[in-house]
Order: sequence, then structure tokens, then C-alpha cells
Amino acid sequence: MIEPISKSALLPLRASLRGGPSSGLERQEAFARALNTAERRIDSSESPEAKSRDAAERFVSATFIQPLLKQFRESNQAAPPFAPSEAEKSFGGILDAMLADQIVQAQGLPIVERLARDLLRDSASAPQPAAGAPLGRIA
Repeated sequence: MIEPISKSALLPLRASLRGGPSSGLERQEAFARALNTAERRIDSSESPEAKSRDAAERFVSATFIQPLLKQFRESNQAAPPFAPSEAEKSFGGILDAMLADQIVQAQGLPIVERLARDLLRDSASAPQPAAGAPLGRIA
């Protein structure tokens, strides 16, 4: 059964379609991020360790690996028969996001382990709100 995409997963896409990013490539990247977020919805039955690991992987993927892959892709100076096609240019951002996720998940990156451990430690020491209590008010 296919689950519907949550509204929060579509916020980056909606922002990009409202005149945010100007290029089609930026819109495609925003759409890929929205889909990726929807696919990676955290299940409430997951353990805190799995949640912190997933958050650390997403952070490392988006902040370290994706920018490197984007820079590598944009620095391609190949001659016309071997140069990237329009399709490769259009979908390069989506490919970067997928590759970055796979790299982070496949490799035992020490930064992911450290971030997951720190997130778990910080979430354990943070006070938990009572069930049904409001999260806070903005004054």
C-alpha cells in the first residue's frame, strides 16, 4: 500500500515553486529532497539509536557529500561527444542526492557515528514534554 506524502515533506517543493529557486535544476533538487524526506519518514516504533543514526546520515549526506558531488559534476570539462547531455545536467542534482545517501549508508563514516552518538546523548538529556502538553508558545 502506498502511503500519502506528508505536507511537511512538500514544504521545500512548495517554496521552490513559489518563485524561490529560479532554475529548473534547483526545482528538481528541491523535489528530490521532498521525495527523499517522504521516503525516509521516521517510524515511531524505531529505536532512538536508529532515529539518531538516520538523522546523522541525512545531515552528513546533505552537508558534506552532496556539495562535493555537485562540485565534481559541475567541473566536468569533457569534449562534446563526452560532455554531459541536457538530461544529465537536468537530473544531476537528483543523482547527487541518491549517490550521497548511498555513500553515507554504505561507508562506516566516523563523523556519522559521532553525530549519531551526540544526538542520542543530547536527546536523552533533554527534558521530555508530558503527553498531550503543548510544545511551547511564541510570545
